[in-house]
Amino acid sequence: MSDIKTVNNPLLNQLKAIFIHVSDMPKAVEWYSQLLGLDKQYQGTPEDRTVYGIKMGNGITLLLDSMRRDRPSPSNNALFYFNAPDMKEAYDYIRSLGIQPFDDDDNIVTENDILKDPFLFRIRDPFDNVIIIHKGNN
Repeated sequence: MSDIKTVNNPLLNQLKAIFIHVSDMPKAVEWYSQLLGLDKQYQGTPEDRTVYGIKMGNGITLLLDSMRRDRPSPSNNALFYFNAPDMKEAYDYIRSLGIQPFDDDDNIVTENDILKDPFLFRIRDPFDNVIIIHKGNN
C-alpha cells in the first residue's frame, strides 16, 4: 500500500507539455529536432506558426512558443533535463552537433570530465535556455 495520500482533485497528476519560449521558430524547430534525432523540419515563415509541438515519450509535448507577448529572457537555471543512459555516448553526440557542454560553474566540460564523473552536463539552446543531460534510464 502506498504512503501517498490522494485528495479528490479534478486535475490529473500528469505533465502534458513543456513550453520553451523562442524568438526564431524555424531555427528552434530545426535545433530541437536535430537534438532529439527527429526528421521534422519546419516549413513556412516565422509568422506562419507561433506554437510548434514536438511529441515526446509518455505523452508529453515540447511546445516551442514564439507568441511574442514579451521578450523571452533565458534563465541560467535549467528548464528541464533529458536522460541519457550512456553519458559518453551522449557527450559525443552533443559535440557532433557542435554544442559545447558546460558544468554548473559555466566551465567547459571535456571528454576527460565525462570519463571521470559522468553524472550530468549542461547545454544551451540557440536562445540561451539551459538544458541538462543527466545520466539515467527513465
